[in-house]
Amino acid sequence: MSSIRIAIVIPVYQVERYIQECLDSVLKQTHENFIAFLVDDGSTDRSGSICDDYALRDSRFRVIHKPNGGVSSARNTALDKIEEDGTFDFIAFIDSDDFVSPFFLEKLVSAVVDYNADYSLCNTITFRDGETPVERKFFIPAEKLDQTGVLEQYLGLNGWRKYKSKKKSLFNKLFSARAVRSFRFDARLRTGEDVRYFAEVASNLKTGIVVNDSLYFYRVREGSLMTSPSPHDKPDRKKPANADVTEETGDNGTTDLGLETIKIFMSQAPDGSGLYWAIHGQLIDALWKKLKGAYIKDNPSEIQACKSKLKNEMRPMRHLSMRHYRMMFLLALGDSMMRNYCSSRKK
Repeated sequence: MSSIRIAIVIPVYQVERYIQECLDSVLKQTHENFIAFLVDDGSTDRSGSICDDYALRDSRFRVIHKPNGGVSSARNTALDKIEEDGTFDFIAFIDSDDFVSPFFLEKLVSAVVDYNADYSLCNTITFRDGETPVERKFFIPAEKLDQTGVLEQYLGLNGWRKYKSKKKSLFNKLFSARAVRSFRFDARLRTGEDVRYFAEVASNLKTGIVVNDSLYFYRVREGSLMTSPSPHDKPDRKKPANADVTEETGDNGTTDLGLETIKIFMSQAPDGSGLYWAIHGQLIDALWKKLKGAYIKDNPSEIQACKSKLKNEMRPMRHLSMRHYRMMFLLALGDSMMRNYCSSRKK
């Protein structure tokens, strides 16, 4: 097991208060055969110099300094280096304001090797900045996933609905380097880049394994490490991950990349299966959210486009939930009722 080589991708931006705790936790890994790629994404604080200090202390830390380009650009830079090297067996992603258990790599690699899986994932302990991490009562159970289970677990569908976790994250996972080879993050996305990446990679994830140990510590804070300045103007990457699926936009703010991501997931599910229609329900929910936003903004052209898409997606009525039937009823009541309904729920 010690011969297995792991690449760790750590994008770094304005995290001088947290980066040492993160890197110290990496130094303490019981699986010692790793290289951590620290990508300083144009930090103006001491983050970059702290990374340089760790690289001088331990050759397993490799620092890349680059102009600010956002989290996707930073991760892609590391992935390019990893593929150029070509000697890594697995890839992990860690956020530089979080930290990991000393057994993070050991337990994830042991699980993925023992079960010959394409990736493994562990439980996450979420804590607020300044507070001590506390064990949660309910955790994702240990389970082997087939390709359908991979999608169900990630999206929190079917039997996975009841587990409150960071399902749509990348940071609590270990991927086979073979499975993710050539895939890159979409730098056009302002939010949801993790979700889009997993949606595309999922085509190569035939099997997965859940480790029910809590090995990743996720810090919730006001300004996250990937809150990048203009011109990229990246929003807080610490917001709830389930918002990412429905709120992605292109840099011009007009492309429905969130909807495209959901459609990628639909294409991975067996056609006409229960999973397919469950993901289709998420597509309807995303369109409904866009329609409500269009009414709140009083944008007639966007209202009409969203209504048209919604009606088209609702045509296979036998697969709709009661919530979706209520949506149809509200639509049938007309624009005046929809405006009143949306304005009463404006937050």
